[in-house]
Amino acid sequence: MGLFTEEIQKTSVSMYIERLSNLEEVDWYLLQQLTESIQMQSSGPREAIETIRKKLKHGGNQQKLRVLEVLKLLMENSSQQFHRQFLANEKMKERFELMLTSGSESAEVKNTLLSLLGAWITKYKNEPGMRTMVDLYELGRGKKMRIKTNSTDITRSATDPIRSPTSPMTQSPLSSPTASRQPSLPPPPIMPAKTYLPEPPKKPKARTTDRSSSGNNLFNFEKLKPKIMEEVALANQNANNLINSLKLINTSEDRWEIDLQYDRRVQECRERCEESRKKIVRYARLIEDEEWIGTLLAANEDLLKALDMYDIMLTGEIPAAWREGTTKLIRSPPPPPPPIKTSPPPLQIEFSNLNLNKEEELDPFADPTTPIEEINAR
Repeated sequence: MGLFTEEIQKTSVSMYIERLSNLEEVDWYLLQQLTESIQMQSSGPREAIETIRKKLKHGGNQQKLRVLEVLKLLMENSSQQFHRQFLANEKMKERFELMLTSGSESAEVKNTLLSLLGAWITKYKNEPGMRTMVDLYELGRGKKMRIKTNSTDITRSATDPIRSPTSPMTQSPLSSPTASRQPSLPPPPIMPAKTYLPEPPKKPKARTTDRSSSGNNLFNFEKLKPKIMEEVALANQNANNLINSLKLINTSEDRWEIDLQYDRRVQECRERCEESRKKIVRYARLIEDEEWIGTLLAANEDLLKALDMYDIMLTGEIPAAWREGTTKLIRSPPPPPPPIKTSPPPLQIEFSNLNLNKEEELDPFADPTTPIEEINAR
């Protein structure tokens, strides 16, 4: 059951191949993402080969042509692990054979497959497992009869030395020039030079091993740890800068997605994100510590989110998270601040507690209502 669950599980490798197969032209950015995803996962090559095989089986003509082009680019840009798994995959070989021999397959798909096989058998002829690709190429070219004729020629050449002793008359004219040319045979001292030929290939092997060992010694995790921490912090900063620069684009104007391509700030932030991402991926391949790999992958995800937002906005769309934020701001404007209640001074409170009659509210400098004589009489 575990094997079947592993086959059903899909990662970003299948998603990238699905997107590339539905495009009219190969998107180089998506292809770069695909190659990096394949190299970062142990099951990446197997998943990519299986997804390509299913596309060649169930896809249309245009999808098959696009997938074959993707397979060609993966063979050119992937590691030896991808080559080995591709050449050892029996299901893919059966699919190629059915495509070449099927009458319902279009001629364009057959020709592109044949051209790929012809290029592979010449470019990767020294790799193990390439003999099956040669057989498929000969099957597609209809060279099985030629293979039989070559075998008959071999049998004839094998029987020729048997006939040679029985016909001395035919060989007598040939033997005379050979006999006359026998003095020219001593030059075989050139043969010892061939004994020196195996030595040069041995030296490069030693050099390659020295280079590989020196290359492994060059990467010292303890020494590069501060540099890696700086790169992680710089990657997070570059991702935030790109997102902030994208938010500053005025999407209410017409043709804002075209202005986005010529915005200097956005393009500088995008280039910095690309550079940071290359460094983060390179460190993730070299480091073996799981904790540091987790931090590097988290930084890589932040960079990918920022770059995906840039790609979405290039198509003239606004990210969904930004739409919700803008609609909330437009539909529900912030409420006005509540009025500030200032407490009156204590003297005003004391005077407010006094209850004055209307007579007391009159002007104190006015003439009294009662004459002064009456007041004195009292």
